[in-house]
Amino acid sequence: MRFLYVAGGLLAAAGLGGLAWHFLIHSDNGTPPELPPGMEVSMHNVRYVRTDNGRVVWRLSAETAEKSIADGTTTALDVSAVLYLSDREKITITARRGVMTSDQQTVMLLGNVCAARGDWWKLAANEITYSQKTGLLKSDSTVRFSARGITVSGTGMILDIRRHNVRLMHEVEAEIDEDA
Repeated sequence: MRFLYVAGGLLAAAGLGGLAWHFLIHSDNGTPPELPPGMEVSMHNVRYVRTDNGRVVWRLSAETAEKSIADGTTTALDVSAVLYLSDREKITITARRGVMTSDQQTVMLLGNVCAARGDWWKLAANEITYSQKTGLLKSDSTVRFSARGITVSGTGMILDIRRHNVRLMHEVEAEIDEDA
C-alpha cells in the first residue's frame, strides 16, 4: 500500500513539474499565461471521463475548457461527448459550446447540437440540456428528430434516453420516407 502512496506522489510531482515546464517554455517571459477574468482553470485539448463504480458513464472531449470561480461551472468549446447507456449502447453528442454544472450532473449544449444513438435515431437542435440524474435530454429550441425513415420536427423536446421515448411539444410536423 505504501508503494501506491509513493508512486502516486511521484506521479503528482512529475505532473506538476511538467505543467510548470510547459508554462515556462510556452510563455514569453517565463511566467504562466494569464487566465481569463473570473476563471480558476483554463485547459486546451481536454479529455475527461466520468465513471461510476468503475463503469464509464460518459466521455467528453473539447478544444478548450474553462472553470468559473464564481459558480464552479465549466464552459467548453467544440464539445464532443459520449453517454454510455450500457456496455453496448451509447449516444454521441456534439455541440459548439457546453456548460457543465459544478456537480457534473447537468450539461447545457449550445450551437449546432447533434446527437445520435448509432443508426437507431438522430437529432439536431440549437440547444439541449442533459441531466445525468434523470437521463433526460431537453430542449426549448426547434428540434429535428429522425428514426428509421420518419423525421419529426417541432419546438421543445423531452427525450428519455433510459426509456427510449421522445416527446416533441409544439408545432410538430412529421415526414415519412417511403423508401426507408
